[in-house]
Amino acid sequence: PEPVVSLLRELSLGGGFTLFAPSGPAYTRWQAEQPASAEHEGRTALEALTALLGNHVLDKLLFIEDVPSSGITVTAISGRRLHITHPPGGGAGLVVDGVPALRCNREWGDGVVHILEAV
Repeated sequence: PEPVVSLLRELSLGGGFTLFAPSGPAYTRWQAEQPASAEHEGRTALEALTALLGNHVLDKLLFIEDVPSSGITVTAISGRRLHITHPPGGGAGLVVDGVPALRCNREWGDGVVHILEAV
């Protein structure tokens, strides 16, 4: 959707961004739940998507290598705080608020994308 592209374009102009994106199946599950919940909250599906994106975007680059073994807490552009760690046992990858990343460090334009198992 155009608001999503506009937001990411704006972030790119600022020197980079990080997107914690749900996988295709996770997004499909989330999207199926939105018509009822968005309508209940008085929002359109696009407004729900924009809110979701704001909770999953940082206005800076954050690669897997930038996350210390003890974890890190960052603030998304929506103001929501995200706790990011590595998988239990010190494995490679990221865990964002308890949700494991399926793929990490996918560069996209001026940003980096980490694909999550769930929304």
